[in-house]
Amino acid sequence: MGKIIERKCGYCGEIYKFELTANYITFCPRCKKYDISECEYGYGAIVPCNINIGGDVVGEINFDDGCYKLSVPLLDINERLSNGEDTLHEAMCIVSNKLDMIYGSVNFKNGILILCNEMFYDGYTFDLFEKSSFYNYQYPGRYFTIDGIHSINNHHYKVSFLFSEGILHIISLCCTDENISFENEIKRKSIHDSILLEYGLTDDEQFEWGSVKSVYNSKANVCSINIMYNIENNNKVELLKKNIKSSFFQAHPGFSKYKYLW
Repeated sequence: MGKIIERKCGYCGEIYKFELTANYITFCPRCKKYDISECEYGYGAIVPCNINIGGDVVGEINFDDGCYKLSVPLLDINERLSNGEDTLHEAMCIVSNKLDMIYGSVNFKNGILILCNEMFYDGYTFDLFEKSSFYNYQYPGRYFTIDGIHSINNHHYKVSFLFSEGILHIISLCCTDENISFENEIKRKSIHDSILLEYGLTDDEQFEWGSVKSVYNSKANVCSINIMYNIENNNKVELLKKNIKSSFFQAHPGFSKYKYLW
């Protein structure tokens, strides 16, 4: 076994360990985002190259029958890669894309939620939602919950949205990790408080773009983590460029192949 190193995820801050090898591409075990790689090039990419999710080796890149091949059985990936200078970056993007299709992620500090490759952010519109896989003739002027339980950063949630005048106003996350009865719903708030604490947040945090709160609605008897945007801010696109590109896109370079580009 090689040297075990400790790493802090550049995206979500998770601290994890993995085995140091000559060539590797490593994804965070918590948020499933690309985090770090060490890959050498000679006349081409040097292989084998491990694909890691935290400390687990889930696949590898090899050279066989005159071409590079990416194999990640856990994600049902078995693909040929190009033989150019971007071979390993291409592999990273393929794995990133597949992970985003399976696992969601949330960054409470910049107010970004990703589900099935759809990114929800400050300034996201209902017009965009209508083109997403989650649209099912929902009415934008009231709360609605999308289908399914979604795995997000190693927790499971029901996800609800509220749009105001066509712009996303609130994302509500209700953690379903524990089976809590209707009578004991208030207990879910402590779970939400603990989740926010994992990110170094209290149950009521204010940001330039809005706020994140762990709340209990006594009238509806529902607990949730609410990401609430300041929808009165009309300069949404410029604010998004300023606050998100420097953090989110650098921490997740594979996302540059998607549709959220400027």
